[in-house]
Amino acid sequence: MKFQIRHLTFNLNAMIHQVAKTIRLAIAMAILFGITITTLNAQQPGKGKVAPAPEVRAKRQTDQLKTELKLTPAQESKIYAIILKDAKKVDEAMKIKDPGLQHKTMAEIGKQKVAEINALLTPDKVKAYEKIREANKAKQQKGKH
Repeated sequence: MKFQIRHLTFNLNAMIHQVAKTIRLAIAMAILFGITITTLNAQQPGKGKVAPAPEVRAKRQTDQLKTELKLTPAQESKIYAIILKDAKKVDEAMKIKDPGLQHKTMAEIGKQKVAEINALLTPDKVKAYEKIREANKAKQQKGKH
């Protein structure tokens, strides 16, 4: 269909076709943009994950040690208190913006926790605790790669 208005000729079918083509292109670009954003968010490790509360982490770690080291009830409650204190310190350390300082602080917290726990254990249980820590560390490193 052609229309003529004051020396201008319009082809209505061609205009409709061009508008439809532009709309299809815009929809395709929106879909690609959505896929890209979703993929980028999925590739960011730790993004959007919320760490369990310190009490939950302390209970889980204490339960593991209770089972594997056959802790007495007195050892269990003291170790829970140590691990809970450590978990709260770790949460605070995670707020440190400087990666180097954060790493150093976390290492100090970990060393202090190990020393306090070792002080409560027999020499045999200290060796077993070290093996548990090494296994957990290996598992954690494997999960990062």
